[in-house]
Amino acid sequence: MKMGFQKSFLITMLAVMAIFHIANGQSTTGNDNKEFHVSCTAISGNNLFAGTDNGVYLSTDGGEKWIPINNGLPKKNGIYKLVVSGTSIITQLSDYSWFISSNNGTNWVSLNIGLADTRITNIALFRNRLFAATKVGLFVSTDNGLNWTAIPEMAKEVTSLVTNDNYIHCILEVDHKGLKANEYHNCFSSSDGVKWQIAKGIEFSYYDKIEVAGNMIYAKKCSYGYDGPTCRAYRMWILSKNGKRWEKISLSPRANASNF
Repeated sequence: MKMGFQKSFLITMLAVMAIFHIANGQSTTGNDNKEFHVSCTAISGNNLFAGTDNGVYLSTDGGEKWIPINNGLPKKNGIYKLVVSGTSIITQLSDYSWFISSNNGTNWVSLNIGLADTRITNIALFRNRLFAATKVGLFVSTDNGLNWTAIPEMAKEVTSLVTNDNYIHCILEVDHKGLKANEYHNCFSSSDGVKWQIAKGIEFSYYDKIEVAGNMIYAKKCSYGYDGPTCRAYRMWILSKNGKRWEKISLSPRANASNF
C-alpha cells in the first residue's frame, strides 16, 4: 500500500513539474503575444493543455509555444476545468456549461444538449461512456453527450465523480431518516456503470471529496469554514486494490491534503 501511494504521488509530481511554468494561477503568453491567466492544466502524451481566461490553448513542445484551440467554444468565457482521456478532452466554462472535443481540441461540441434543464456539476469518461453528475442524479451517454439516460438507482445528488482504469466512483446522497442529517455513500462500478456497489470503511459527508492520483483513488475528509472546505491529510483514506473498502492513510496530522 505504501509503495502504491509513493508511486502515484511521484507520477503526480512529475506531471506538475512538466507544466510548472504554466502552473495554476500564473500567466503565460500565446503565439499572438497576448498574456493570459491560466486556471487549469491537463496533459495527454506530448500535448499540454491550458485552460485560461481566454479559452483553451495547446502546446506540443513542452510549453515553448501555445496555439488557441477554441473552435466551437463560446467567446468571452474562461475555462474552469479540463479533463483528458485519450484523444478526448472535456472542459467546463466559467458559465458552468460543458463541452467535449474528440480530436485534441480541434473542434468542440456542447455536452448540455441532452441535459438542458439540469446543471452538470462534474463529468467523467469511463470505458467509452460519459457520466454526468447532477443534483438530481447520475446520467450516462454513449454518443459523446448528444443523448443522456438517467441511471435509476443513482437518482440522488452526486457530489463527487472520478474514474481510474478499473472503476468509476461517485459520492451519492442517500435519504435521511427523521432528524438525522443527510448521509452520503461512495458508490462504485466496474461494469460500464450498469451495476453499482457501495464501498465500505468510511462515512462521507456533503463536503468530502474523492480524487485520483495516478491509478490510485483517495478520499479527503473535509469540513466547511469561513474560507470554504478544508481537507486535512490525517483524515485521508485510500481505496483498497479490490475497490470495495477504504483504508486510512497514516500521515502527519498537520499536513494539508488540498493538493491531492
